[in-house]
Amino acid sequence: MAVQDSNDRIAELLKQACPPTAASPEFKAKLQQHLNDQAGALGTENPKPLWQQPFVWATAGAAAAIATVLVVYFVVFQSSPPAVTTIDATGIQTSAATLNANLDSLGTADSVDVSFEWGTTTDYGSETAPVVRTEHGGITADLSGLAPNTKYHFRVKAVGHDGTVYGQDQQFATGLAPPVATTVEADKIRTTSATLRGSLDELGSGASVSVSFEWGLTTSYGNETTPESKTASGKYSADLEGLSPNTTYHFRAKAVGDDTAYGADAQFTTGTVPPSLATIDATSISTNSARLNGELTSLGTAGGVTVSFVWDSTSGGPYDHETAPEVRGIGAFSSELGGLDAGITYYCRAKADGDGDPAYGAEKTFTTSTTAPSVTTNDATNFATTSATLNGELSSLGTASSINVSFEWGAATGSYAHTTADQARTSTGAFSADLTGLTPGITYYCRVKADGDGDPVYGEEKPFTTPTAAPSVTTSSATEVHVRAATLNGSLDSLGTAGSVEVSFEWGLTTAYGSETTPGSKTTTGDFNATLTDLIPNTIYHFRAKATGHGIACGADMMFTTGNTLPEQNSWYLSKDVSGSVKVMYDDNTTKPTGEVIIYGGASYSQIWRGDQPSGGTVYPAAAWTVHLALHHISGEHEVVVEIGTWNEGIFDSYGTYSFIAQGESNQIVYQYDARPSVGSFTVPSGSHVATRITVSAGHRVDVQVGGSQSFVNSPAYPEPTAPTVATGAVTGVEQTTATLNGYLDSLGTAGGVKVCFEWGTTTDYGNSIDVGPGTSGGNFSAILADLTPNTTYHFRAKVVGDGTNYGVDMIFTTLP
Repeated sequence: MAVQDSNDRIAELLKQACPPTAASPEFKAKLQQHLNDQAGALGTENPKPLWQQPFVWATAGAAAAIATVLVVYFVVFQSSPPAVTTIDATGIQTSAATLNANLDSLGTADSVDVSFEWGTTTDYGSETAPVVRTEHGGITADLSGLAPNTKYHFRVKAVGHDGTVYGQDQQFATGLAPPVATTVEADKIRTTSATLRGSLDELGSGASVSVSFEWGLTTSYGNETTPESKTASGKYSADLEGLSPNTTYHFRAKAVGDDTAYGADAQFTTGTVPPSLATIDATSISTNSARLNGELTSLGTAGGVTVSFVWDSTSGGPYDHETAPEVRGIGAFSSELGGLDAGITYYCRAKADGDGDPAYGAEKTFTTSTTAPSVTTNDATNFATTSATLNGELSSLGTASSINVSFEWGAATGSYAHTTADQARTSTGAFSADLTGLTPGITYYCRVKADGDGDPVYGEEKPFTTPTAAPSVTTSSATEVHVRAATLNGSLDSLGTAGSVEVSFEWGLTTAYGSETTPGSKTTTGDFNATLTDLIPNTIYHFRAKATGHGIACGADMMFTTGNTLPEQNSWYLSKDVSGSVKVMYDDNTTKPTGEVIIYGGASYSQIWRGDQPSGGTVYPAAAWTVHLALHHISGEHEVVVEIGTWNEGIFDSYGTYSFIAQGESNQIVYQYDARPSVGSFTVPSGSHVATRITVSAGHRVDVQVGGSQSFVNSPAYPEPTAPTVATGAVTGVEQTTATLNGYLDSLGTAGGVKVCFEWGTTTDYGNSIDVGPGTSGGNFSAILADLTPNTTYHFRAKVVGDGTNYGVDMIFTTLP
């Protein structure tokens, strides 16, 4: 221990005499090698740095070497740490500060890493970036991003060869953070008002901030808006009222939190007050001029104002025209306009130029006056059944350079359903319009119309009536002429102007006629007919076709003669023969075998017998028929009904009925029954048969004895005779004294032969007849007239006599001069 104490003392003395920093690294390396050599000389088995060897092995005679080694050790290898001092922080702000310290000594190191540890406690937790220092002196580090109003701890730290040393702990507290406000440009600037705008960019360290604006005529402001509390950043505004027009104002945003902040100064200038005025209704309006009127009610902020009028023919502007401006004071003003167009609506506004933009009165309208055209309605011309020409006269165009003329017309007075196409007119004179598609026989009403300047003008109403055309009709020969019936025939050749025509026949014993068939309506041309009944046998009748439409037209007179004989009776004998679902009765045939036909049972208690031949077209007048029945009865008294009628394919039509109570009780006796039932007039339809139906009361039975002449039915007469028909043909071979008359025999009727001739003369009374001869078949026939008078008109018609008399139509011809 004595050696150690001595060494310590020596080292201390050496350090004071020769500081360790005096040795260079090269020297230290050479010295280490020398120490190693010395250790070997001292008998050391494991050479080590001498300062690691125990001093107990020191021997006599080695003291001087050891002393030398120790001196060198303390001079070269003994180290010391750096020395630092923490100094108060400076530059303290709300979020920043500067840390300060002093590096007192580097110790035995050549350089030292210096930094600061800092945080909100003495645990620090944060450290600045180390800075290498090679000499002692002051040390600083800037902190930023600190929390406002917060206490922080910090100390300096130095790292050298002999370890790390720290300065003492120091403290500082950051300041309060003021809010941040920005002044934004004002808007909605009016003559006496404006909106100030600002932005609270940061609240600072406060939880809420009161924002407002300072404002005034200078940067001293002098006024402040009502503060508004905000807890978050964002824009804000304040409206100013009651400002002076045309005045510059200063303002800035203000924010009061943990401190007070202001935005930059900004300015705005209030608007000027324009003049005020009113547009007054135009006066002295004519076809091409007018006076525009206005009133200036205020000059606004201007010392002088010029007034004028803007105007155009379209509403709402822009206005293409402006009157000459003139300087005016408050009061009424006006301006004369000329060269306007007649009948045009114009739009105008009073205008005043003072401070600011021009001011305008409300838009007013005025319409220049016009002179209407003058027209006259003239009588319609060129009347036809469906057309006419309307006429008018344009006597003045008024103030228009061109007008449209037309006609209004209709079928009722004062009500015009139609208007003709417009006709443009640039000069006076007559004009017209053609109408088509009119209805014949209708009175129409029309007036002229003219569209020019102003409302349309009209001429007086004029009526006109379209003419009508009567129908045309032809009488044709009668057909189906019987003893008491005939069919009259005609042809509607034209309806005239009517849409519907009623056709009929006038008929009678003379050309005065006296009777008329029921009219029928026709909407197209063509044939028509009517059947006459209950005529007088063997009698001449006159008839003619008639058509009533827009007027009455009649065909030529024609004649026919009814038949004069009645047919003989016809007898049908009942038989057992069957045809389909019915039995057969034979015409005038008693050769059929005798037997019985039982009528009993089932759904029907009747039996029908039809004639052996169809007799369609046969006409039977009303008369009593004869019925003879031979009946064998199985049961007691019961009713038997006998009917006379027609049958065709299962259909029986009854025209006469007779009933009686039949005998009964005995099955051996045949009773004979004779009756004359009344049967109405009837015509057997085409393909039908005369028929008899016998019906027995339900629940009974009767046996009809048939064959031979046991049971039969007699008709009152054969079918009535039919007159022949004939047609008059056109004349041929007309000379001065001769002509050939032509005709055509259509039908002989029921006669086996007929007599044909021509009736002729200078009137329709004829007075002459020329026979052609008997005819036994239809066809053409003719006769030559001689000894006629030249240049004379003759009438003629064909005539036929058979089972009745018939005539062709009247025709005419004129002999040559």
